[in-house]
Amino acid sequence: MRTLLLALSGLGLIASILPSQAADLAVRRPVYKAPATVYAPVLNPWTGLYGGINGGYAAERFSGDIPRISTGDGFIGGQLGYNWMAGSWLYGLEGDIQGTFGHVGTASGTCLGVACTANGRINGFATARGRIGTTFGSGLLYLTGGAAFVSTGAQVFTPAGSDENKGEWKVGYTVGAGYEQMLWDRWSAKFEYLYLAADGPSLTVAGTGYSVTTQAHVFRVGLNYHF
Repeated sequence: MRTLLLALSGLGLIASILPSQAADLAVRRPVYKAPATVYAPVLNPWTGLYGGINGGYAAERFSGDIPRISTGDGFIGGQLGYNWMAGSWLYGLEGDIQGTFGHVGTASGTCLGVACTANGRINGFATARGRIGTTFGSGLLYLTGGAAFVSTGAQVFTPAGSDENKGEWKVGYTVGAGYEQMLWDRWSAKFEYLYLAADGPSLTVAGTGYSVTTQAHVFRVGLNYHF
């Protein structure tokens, strides 16, 4: 009988210990894990200051008191601008400057009724423009226009002599359109067309003045970083 009572007491002690151990196991603290790094894209990358580089080709035409000259130059330069957003509409200002590289165009004919030969090329150009467009997804379609600043080098040869102007900056205008695509985070790429028109330099031979007008169709691509 004594043995039976001891056995029952032992079972009761074991039964009282097991729930407390199970409770200790149940409240064991979980292993700490560092939160995963989440990529947070710019909420509106179009808004604000941006800048970048551009390059392309300019199909040039010179006319006025000289024979019409058609030629073309490659160019490279940079741009700086600022955008504002109103819903899906974008409004902005942009300035740029480019230097050209290529060859001089030449044409023969008459200059104010006198046989002559003329040379011409655009040495460089710059613009100060407004932009207005609409965004859709990660793309931007826009119109642009404003002032153009063009440096034209020209030379004229007549039986009475010749005159050369290596280039002076003249003010004109420009209009165009473009498409810009956001690539990743703060970077975008664009394709743009501009039409430029401005007066060219004045040339004088034997007291006779010859004026030059400059036009260009500009095709370029660019890369921008949005600050």
